[in-house]
Amino acid sequence: STKTLRPLLHPRGGLKLVTWNACSLREIDMFCVLDEMIRRKIDIVAIQETKDWRGRPETAHYYTQRGMHRTFTSTASACQKKKDGITIIMSPRATHCWEAAGKELHGLGHRLLRLRLTDKRFGNMWVVSAYAPTQASRDQGSDEFEAFYHHLQDTIQKIPRRDRLFILGDFNARIGRDKATWEHIIGQYGMPDENDNGRTLLEFCSDNALVVSNTFFRQRRAGTWKCNVNQQWYSLDHVLTRQADAADVLNIKVATSMHFRSDHRPLLATLRLKPRPKLQTGPKLKGRQVAAALRADSSGAEKYAQCVARTLSNRTLTAAE
Repeated sequence: STKTLRPLLHPRGGLKLVTWNACSLREIDMFCVLDEMIRRKIDIVAIQETKDWRGRPETAHYYTQRGMHRTFTSTASACQKKKDGITIIMSPRATHCWEAAGKELHGLGHRLLRLRLTDKRFGNMWVVSAYAPTQASRDQGSDEFEAFYHHLQDTIQKIPRRDRLFILGDFNARIGRDKATWEHIIGQYGMPDENDNGRTLLEFCSDNALVVSNTFFRQRRAGTWKCNVNQQWYSLDHVLTRQADAADVLNIKVATSMHFRSDHRPLLATLRLKPRPKLQTGPKLKGRQVAAALRADSSGAEKYAQCVARTLSNRTLTAAE
């Protein structure tokens, strides 16, 4: 219906994205997520650490009163069956934009999953679900960490710079609040803790002109993960976007009222996309700008004068006849 497939640029509502670490995803958890998507009118949910997902297919459909929701899952290999894994769930209107983009979907192992949405008014938008290795895995000398950022860099380079890009995920990164050092990358509302994963993420954002959007919004509870040892909350889940598109983000908050079976809290981002301006094939000169351009280029002025003379001559001959 028209209401179900309301355009993503509808003035009365924005595009809502959620990132959440599920710590293994059960069938009952999936239905809880679908209920929240319907209640809050969420368009895309990026879920990390779905683990084995119990042999479910990579693509599945769930029918609700709002229409058909699609799920895409990128799981681990057979030797890592119960490790990692990511899933993206799309609402009916997001599915409509995904189908308009040619159903483009790329799963890069069990830590990265990307898809493309398109609309004639806002152009292309890429959504990437990411799950980075933990700090403990990095300390143990695992090569997964470097491989993850290598694949993420390759993913970004394949996306045209004119297209919008939103990277949602659990980066296991505490980025701190050193706004002076990382100007234009983080805001003033980050949490104070920082680790090696966080510094790597900030360097990655700096190299690719990205911003950590969730640090630009004040929140009563900014922590997304609770440590079982000291019972403290830390911000490990983040939303990244291009610096040029940072104004598209209206708000990001930790959805404390979304109760799921996990030690992570969901992070909810609300966007308001604006139509892309049309590309101009060349400069448009009018009035005095034309005269100034002709004076600067003597050969162009001569050609212009000859063209005007021929036009006037043809008009005179036509009138005489």
